[in-house]
Amino acid sequence: MTLEQLRQRSRYRSELTIVLHILRIIKEKGCGIILTNMLTQAQLDHKRALNLLDKLITSGIITKEVGVVSHIQTKGRKIYKLTENGFIFLDELENFYTSIKKYNLEITI
Repeated sequence: MTLEQLRQRSRYRSELTIVLHILRIIKEKGCGIILTNMLTQAQLDHKRALNLLDKLITSGIITKEVGVVSHIQTKGRKIYKLTENGFIFLDELENFYTSIKKYNLEITI
């Protein structure tokens, strides 16, 4: 593996990029996702994910509930879902990222 490949692989993801990834994962699942599955798909450690999820919950972008995912009982585990504001925020965030890519900008927030 070349040095450049190593740099790309270990490249730091901004908090905003991670939030975008989390919201896309939740949206993709439709009826909600449990934390373990989200952590795996977003490639996040538990502590960092909980910090970001708390921010998103406080902002009203996602909710955390006990319930059923895809007709499967979650055995009391919490599931995360997008709120109406979460869908709106995700659309705006994706438009923002599209604009950034269009102009070949790199923004770390």
